[in-house]
Amino acid sequence: ANQLIVTGAIDLTDIMKPVLNLKLNSDALDIDPIMGLVNENTLVTKSGLENTSNQKSKDRFALKRLSVDLDIKRLFWSDLNAVEVAGRVRMEGRKIELLPLQMRLLKSPVMIEGFIIPGSGYNISYDLNISCQNLALDPVINHFHPENEVKWGRLTAKLRAKGDALSGELFRRTFTAGGIDPELPATLKIEGSHWAFKEDGFITSVIATVLRMPDLLESHFNSAELDLRVKEEKAELKFLMAGPLIRLKAEGDGQMSDRIIDTSVDQKVEVELAAKTYKYNVLLTEKDGFVKLPSFINIKGPLSDPEYETDKAMITGILTGTILAVPVKLPFQILRILPFID
Repeated sequence: ANQLIVTGAIDLTDIMKPVLNLKLNSDALDIDPIMGLVNENTLVTKSGLENTSNQKSKDRFALKRLSVDLDIKRLFWSDLNAVEVAGRVRMEGRKIELLPLQMRLLKSPVMIEGFIIPGSGYNISYDLNISCQNLALDPVINHFHPENEVKWGRLTAKLRAKGDALSGELFRRTFTAGGIDPELPATLKIEGSHWAFKEDGFITSVIATVLRMPDLLESHFNSAELDLRVKEEKAELKFLMAGPLIRLKAEGDGQMSDRIIDTSVDQKVEVELAAKTYKYNVLLTEKDGFVKLPSFINIKGPLSDPEYETDKAMITGILTGTILAVPVKLPFQILRILPFID
């Protein structure tokens, strides 16, 4: 049965600004009809607010604070489902606090704690702790972007993000990121994905050409890891993308921009190739089935559209002949597929 039990109390000490405390309980709740109604009336509501904003009295009746305790055993929203939804949500003015909100989303534990203060456009203030473990990304992304054709796999993350905007100059000046534990960086790990290589635009196409290994282009990445700290417009990044035949690693500092995807870097990329596909007779150490090549690629510029330069001396040590440095875009462009990145 789709039933919601609501109990609570109203504090009328200030009759014009009451305090409302509610408890919401349900064994099974389908919010599809509610979300459909919200979506249908969004434009009407916005229009109504604009038309009546000048008519509101300064002494109007308004809730001073709304506090909602949640205990929902099963929650359904179209193709998404969650169980053991529990926590407290408190709203005072425009500030929304999650104290915290926990659930098992698609059978994976998820926790969000902190506050959000909506503003205009991308100017939204937030200070959030977010964690999840082995969260299936495909159903979540497909829910909001049905046209998605990428297999994203499962996400494990622990991070704290704080700022006063989602993009723009204010974002660049105020955004900070790190771990929930302040001594640690923010960590994001994706496993079980399938990101196919593109012949044009990915560093893998250049590596395949340089090393005369066209089989690389038939492979894919199946995992990624990111460690991140951001403070005072500086970013510390440690990034790994791995697949059955190749691993790419980059680590260093970056300069924040008006979008996180445009963070500017100047870093060397470590390249490891599967030993079974590496055909050159070079004295390189094999570890875990992979061979680490001498460093010969450097990335430079914004993560959304970086270039790279090759070290001709290093390449000469692997192949016969000279390989010229040619600007090519890196696989960081795969981040553009994320729904919250323009």
